[in-house]
Amino acid sequence: MPCLVLSGSLYPSPIILGKADELKIPVILVPDDTLGAAEKVDLLLKTSRAHDPRKLERVDELLGIYLDWKRMCRLLGLEG
Repeated sequence: MPCLVLSGSLYPSPIILGKADELKIPVILVPDDTLGAAEKVDLLLKTSRAHDPRKLERVDELLGIYLDWKRMCRLLGLEG
């Protein structure tokens, strides 16, 4: 599984976070309800061209610049 998306802004239990950490699965919390989140993911998959290597390189570059992975993991309780 590429990631676990949890809807409704509900913070998962330590058991869920522990299992996700054990399996190295990122956990993403979204404020949308389940249907709304699924519809957004579906739209994204239908409209994006993620197979383009240049786009993937650019996304990787931008995440490296703008996303503080250590802080995100710490805030999600995924530190080891």
